Amino acid sequence: MRGWFAVLSILAACDDGGATVTDGGSDAACDAEPAGNETVDKARFLAFVDDCDGSGGKFTGVVAGPSDADFWVFGGKDTVGCAVDATAAASTPDVRLCVFARCNAGTTTFKGCREGASTTLESGDVACCGSESVSLQHACTGATAGGDDSARVFVRVDGPTAKTCLPYTVSYHF
Repeated sequence: MRGWFAVLSILAACDDGGATVTDGGSDAACDAEPAGNETVDKARFLAFVDDCDGSGGKFTGVVAGPSDADFWVFGGKDTVGCAVDATAAASTPDVRLCVFARCNAGTTTFKGCREGASTTLESGDVACCGSESVSLQHACTGATAGGDDSARVFVRVDGPTAKTCLPYTVSYHF
């Protein structure tokens, strides 16, 4: 677990302060070099955000077709006085979003979807998936969590019915 925090600390030094992040794909060519974020392990880091609803950001990318998926991750911090509700919303209706969490401490317990439907992904993670907006309920349990639901939140974007390049923009918050 320490390795993940070291990577996040380095990435935090490069945090863009909530500006739009792109996956490097080209919506004009779609055959540009791969974005490199096609798996959970290669998810592109976005930012650290707390669970107050004014926190969050957005990102853009391109789905190259029905077999292409892009993975993104942000660090969600559970703070006093705000409610955890990991959410992602797409401005492109033809993409599918899936959101899942992995707790920083303790065990991740999936509690349900406020929006979207629960789906078990090929990674084994239980996610909330849908076409416009998805919202995940989770808890971090165990002696090491101490009531803190802070987590790495992953967003998977794909286009199961996309026949060609499909540009997208997604907003997110914790």
